[in-house]
Amino acid sequence: MKIPTYQEQLNFVDRGFAITSVNGHLTTFKYSRRVMYDNLWSRIPGILECRGHTYDNRTGELVVLPLMKTFNYKENDWSHPEIPLNHKVTLHTKFNGFMGAVSCVKENEFIFSTTGSTKSEYAEKVQEMFSQKLVYDYFYGTEYAGEKHNLYHPNPGFTCLYEVIRKDDPHIVDSGFTNTMLSLGIRDHATGHWCPDHLFLAEVEFGEALEFCKTNKGEGWMVYYDSTQAPFKLKTDYYVYKKKLMRMNASLVDRMFDPFTDEVYHNWPKTWYNVARAITIREDKYDWCEMLDQERRVIIEHLYKEIENG
Repeated sequence: MKIPTYQEQLNFVDRGFAITSVNGHLTTFKYSRRVMYDNLWSRIPGILECRGHTYDNRTGELVVLPLMKTFNYKENDWSHPEIPLNHKVTLHTKFNGFMGAVSCVKENEFIFSTTGSTKSEYAEKVQEMFSQKLVYDYFYGTEYAGEKHNLYHPNPGFTCLYEVIRKDDPHIVDSGFTNTMLSLGIRDHATGHWCPDHLFLAEVEFGEALEFCKTNKGEGWMVYYDSTQAPFKLKTDYYVYKKKLMRMNASLVDRMFDPFTDEVYHNWPKTWYNVARAITIREDKYDWCEMLDQERRVIIEHLYKEIENG
């Protein structure tokens, strides 16, 4: 997909499709809530490439190139061809953190950013961890276009991308890492080409990947199946149903507790059906509604282990 120019990104803003964060001569663009709520992804050419993309507002030069917006398997009016179960796909392990980007403008001059800003608290955390060399296996070098790229020290004209895992920023599932920037790969500003870090890659049949989702307790994978198509996200049952229970709003809490309805949960995996039912038996509805996500997480994990172990 063509990377929008600085002017094209400004046009998104003028039409209400994007917002900006300005930090001196750096302007970062991100799609607006309207695009998400109205599901406008397929109607606005280029909007998938508006996800933390940062430009020098004096020259219009692209200086930070994050990954384009991607979707879950069969999400967002799924238009990909049906994938045969025996088709070979490449899986890139997803970790539950936040995206950090590091670009080199010129020798030893870096830009640190997240999907929405170069001056946020999270961008500062990326800079702090990068300077402390908390990058997983940063001696690994990726080769792209005949150049060797150290994922700890990006070359000018490229953006290195990381999944940032921090103890003070818990998510849905435990990644197994603490205070680490996991290198995802590099993106070429000139071509938009994405070269993933092969540290977390595996090649399997697509049917195997679907089976992994039933038993794996991580977040899931990015699935690459066709060089002409964008990758998509494949989430595990453990992540999907744990997230549903952790992050339900008041109306969903009411729906689950008053009374517990098999019609709503009958198609959930058996273990997760039993976890949801156990919550309504052991917990008070109003207490559950007031709990923070991470308080719910502790209870959910305890019930899951108890039910899974019989």
